[in-house]
Amino acid sequence: MLFILRAIFWIAAVAAFMPAGFHMTESRLTDDLRHWVSGFAAEQSAVSRSGSDITFCNEHAEACQVGQELGVLVDVIGAVASERVERIIEDSEAR
Repeated sequence: MLFILRAIFWIAAVAAFMPAGFHMTESRLTDDLRHWVSGFAAEQSAVSRSGSDITFCNEHAEACQVGQELGVLVDVIGAVASERVERIIEDSEAR
């Protein structure tokens, strides 16, 4: 139950900061997801080349890999959730 309440809170928090006219079609969503994932992977490879990150990742390679994958997953889920919440709000306003 606590998990559901936390999920509702964070979805509402994300939705509160979305622009008023935010709407995304399915094809645009797919293109943006590909762009975000490829951009995130490039960013992470650049970040992992910095000094302290290299040391940590050399010692904990699995943790770095899991962290990178979770970061991508969180970005994707947040984008999809905010788009759906925005669509629900628009539908309720149209009624």
